[in-house]
Amino acid sequence: MTSPSSKYRIELTRHAERILHHLASREHVLYERIVRVLDDLGKDPFQGKALRGELKGTYAYRMGSYRILYRLEHHRLVVIIIDIGHRRNIYR
Repeated sequence: MTSPSSKYRIELTRHAERILHHLASREHVLYERIVRVLDDLGKDPFQGKALRGELKGTYAYRMGSYRILYRLEHHRLVVIIIDIGHRRNIYR
């Protein structure tokens, strides 16, 4: 997933793909917002908050009550989306 103006390419883990597919069929408005955020992360992946502790090296993008967890691979210019979910469940 990449747009012409993106600097980084977006890749999703299987888990993140399943969540996005589920949202596309049931929560269309939320799905559209997430797709826009993913496009924005491709342009500037440093919008999220760098996490610490066990999740060091992972970033969290805040989107209302939802979070998008991702890692960066600078040498390949890739943003890897790890998980998408409600904030009460995402960090588990």
